[in-house]
Amino acid sequence: MNFMKNSRKVIMVLVDLILIGVSFLNADILIYNFYSPMTALLNFVSFSSLALLSYIVVFYLMDLYNKVWLYAGLEEISKIFFANLVSIFVVIPISMIIGDPYPVNVYIVAGVLMFLFSGSFRFSFRLISWYSRIGMLRKPYKDGMKRVLVIGAGAAGSILVKDMKFNRSINYLPVGFIDDDYTKIGNYISNIKVVGDRYSVPFFVKTLRVDVILIAIATIDGENKRAILDICKNTACEIMILPNLMSIFKEKVSLENLRKINIEDLLGRESVFLDKSSILKYITDKVVLVSGGAGSIGYQLCRNILKFNPKELVVIDSYHQDGLLIQYIQC
Repeated sequence: MNFMKNSRKVIMVLVDLILIGVSFLNADILIYNFYSPMTALLNFVSFSSLALLSYIVVFYLMDLYNKVWLYAGLEEISKIFFANLVSIFVVIPISMIIGDPYPVNVYIVAGVLMFLFSGSFRFSFRLISWYSRIGMLRKPYKDGMKRVLVIGAGAAGSILVKDMKFNRSINYLPVGFIDDDYTKIGNYISNIKVVGDRYSVPFFVKTLRVDVILIAIATIDGENKRAILDICKNTACEIMILPNLMSIFKEKVSLENLRKINIEDLLGRESVFLDKSSILKYITDKVVLVSGGAGSIGYQLCRNILKFNPKELVVIDSYHQDGLLIQYIQC
């Protein structure tokens, strides 16, 4: 394990040495308008040890040889940039002291080139890994896959579409995004087009032959959720929704978090749960009077009151039927 780790560092140092040399040679040629590649080579050879040593030491001190470049991102880009910037500020004053053949503008151009070269080299690891993963994981289209229209072209929607595209155990095929942000309409996310806003859902359900509508807006409020569901329920599609809780854990958004719509989604608020312990104290072994008990609401109210064992249930209504009272008692 240590041998593999050290050999990887040695290879990266050797590549950086080559890139530093190429950067200075090209900077010298560019500054002097391609006057003489051989002269540029001789200038570099006379000063190569200082430039090479300075860059490698700075890169080492700034941990550019201890990174896992398969997962490189913006933080690593900034690290590469500052490492090259520091290297320039280290090399220039030393070169002035010892009297090297390069002017300052050569160092600046060489630094820019070295940033591009060293950054491209390191990010090539991630690029190669990404293309390899795409080739291995991209699932082929097959008959019987459910065509999915995703409402919400944000972070959650993007993650779910990627999951659909690469998860071979999921029989979903994303065919389009819906979003009310008009700056997104017509653009592509993960190679899937944002086709329109919420009001265009019925049209695109027909034109794209959609089987499933997936609402992937993690931070949606109750009013907007209900409005979108009112539009979607007029289609023949299955409707799935992402719970609001996922807005807190966006990194964990996946197709496994989806659920079918429930009464809370239609109400636009959370369900109200009965405090049964308080009701027991209030009703059990008590005489309870219900006014308007012969109606549909009164009927359901009396049914539930009886579950808490009142001493007696008295029902008053202007429309009186003995059958209703008997039905209450039997409940």
